[in-house]
Amino acid sequence: MQKLTVFVTTVILSYYGCQSQDLIGPSPANQGVLRGGSHTLTCSKSSAVENQLLWEDDTDGRAILIFLGTTKISAEPKYNNFEVISGNAEELNLAITAAEVEDGGVYNCKLAGSPISGQGVTLQIEVVGSPLQMTPMNGGKVTVTEGETSSIVCTATGYRPVVTIKWYHKMSGGQEIQITEGLSQIDSVNPSDGDTSDVVGTLEYTANKAFNDGEVKCVATGLHAEIDKPQTTAILDVQFCPTTNAVITGCPSAPVSPARAVTLSCQSAVSNPALRLDWYANNVAQSQTGASTTQVGIIIVGFLCLVWVGRCCYY
Repeated sequence: MQKLTVFVTTVILSYYGCQSQDLIGPSPANQGVLRGGSHTLTCSKSSAVENQLLWEDDTDGRAILIFLGTTKISAEPKYNNFEVISGNAEELNLAITAAEVEDGGVYNCKLAGSPISGQGVTLQIEVVGSPLQMTPMNGGKVTVTEGETSSIVCTATGYRPVVTIKWYHKMSGGQEIQITEGLSQIDSVNPSDGDTSDVVGTLEYTANKAFNDGEVKCVATGLHAEIDKPQTTAILDVQFCPTTNAVITGCPSAPVSPARAVTLSCQSAVSNPALRLDWYANNVAQSQTGASTTQVGIIIVGFLCLVWVGRCCYY
């Protein structure tokens, strides 16, 4: 009796396993089409299977039969823009034209009269809204200050479904990496149509000067339609001060004669934005500015070089 039970179980599993391989349903399981566009869900069967193919609308578990073979069964107005394309008896593709939001749902391709469940696909009707906007951004750059916590905002307006904003950073000449910390996102229904959403993604981080001239990018993800992912990129302009005080070189050790020319140099460590060097002699501003200046026929007393960079001033 035990041997008989094992034999019967094996036969049943083999039968159902064989049947499941006879149906090739739509792939991948999640697909998307832009609102107003056209999309085709594919389905085929083995030539050895006599059962007809059919398409059902299984959204919310309704199981509404739309097509049995090439015969349209449902008379619901929702399916007026649905048709099947069949090049032969083994193929039954469901085509949707001028897709509207209500056309989204779960559709199932089955073998009529078969105990095997069909293969379903979730179709998403998508809307790509306005180009992503990154703020604050000026001339393609986002300006931040080294050591301070900064916020960059990426806004996606009028998208369906609700997208997820992902952030990426790339050092100048380096590899792009995804940012996973300091992120938040808020979404709301777009008031203009009620069918789309507005999403605001925020990145908070503390910049250092190594980030300067690197790229920060935000990308809208979660769309399945065959389109380029909406994204926008900005260059990071990280402002930082020199790490050391300005240094004056070239000073003679003793007073010089009026006929002698003396060149003084003022040097400072790198900074962003570019340095501005101002010269003072005995606390009086000099007309010449720059990385170096020449004073002729004077006694070198009380010279001062000021380095201005943003809010920083080094003496």
